[in-house]
Amino acid sequence: TVKLFDERLESDTSVEDLLLILTDAREYDDLPVRHNEDHVNETFAKELPIDVAHKGYDDPHTKAHLLLQAHYSRADLLMTDYVTDTKSVLDQAIRILQAMIDVVSFKGWLAAALRAMQLIQMTVQGRWIRDSSLLTLPWLEHHHLEYFLNQRHRRRVECLPELVGQAAGKPGVLQTVLGDVLARQQIKEIYRVLMEMPQIEVSICLKGEAVLGERGCDVKNTTREGAERDWLRLKPDEECVSQITLTRIGKKSDSKAFAPRFPKAKDEGWWLVLGDVESGELVAVKRVGFLRRTARVNLAFYTPETESRKIYTLYVVSDSYTGLDQQYDICIEVR
Repeated sequence: TVKLFDERLESDTSVEDLLLILTDAREYDDLPVRHNEDHVNETFAKELPIDVAHKGYDDPHTKAHLLLQAHYSRADLLMTDYVTDTKSVLDQAIRILQAMIDVVSFKGWLAAALRAMQLIQMTVQGRWIRDSSLLTLPWLEHHHLEYFLNQRHRRRVECLPELVGQAAGKPGVLQTVLGDVLARQQIKEIYRVLMEMPQIEVSICLKGEAVLGERGCDVKNTTREGAERDWLRLKPDEECVSQITLTRIGKKSDSKAFAPRFPKAKDEGWWLVLGDVESGELVAVKRVGFLRRTARVNLAFYTPETESRKIYTLYVVSDSYTGLDQQYDICIEVR
């Protein structure tokens, strides 16, 4: 499988192509294709968005691809056996995708790594990455989204962080939006899950030989589109350590992610990815487990050898949810 990844993965591989490479892995060689299932697969494929007919509908890798598409689309499975087969495919997928992330990270490919992480989010939640993150919540389907977009007295809500911001400490907000279409008990469950979604505060401090001064320097929260940038002066050709502090707001009783479509209990976790968007280089990556309260993580990089300005971007990526990722620019000036 790693040889397959080495041969077929590229720096700009799309999510669709990553899915194809995932399901071509040797781990799916023995996925059963039973008598007449090739005809079932052909019918099934017509209801799903990505064409996979090139290998034939009696191929186990084609079937794995169809089952994952159905999982992301939340399509009805045509046979009871397909429910069991889907659990088998999902059970393998996370482990294979972790290996995929290891390969592209070793090669230093930023875009491919971030897309593989998105594919894990999709697999855990059973949603396409293009779907609204609001659909992570229980009871909500596509036709409910219009109620969040057409609010007369509140700002429209398009994603989970916006809804958390409006509803925190105010369960009546959801009752106002959804009271006409969902039962009160359903709304209570939505609110409970929403308030347990990880809300993470991020702070960054640069330390090491490259930093001028002994105390280090804090990175201000500016975006790439911001009018003003906080350029931090560093020495050339020296190691610099980004000390990242993650703080969870609120409490959660256990480490398990809300993932009702995933067949096994899944612990929340995060990737910290440091990359150079301009060159497409992944500079450093680390995994962080369940964040109960606070964690401090160091990511190291070397400053450029010559005087220049460079923008690194820190990505804080969930391994369980879509729509909760964050990114921060680290603007350095070497002189």
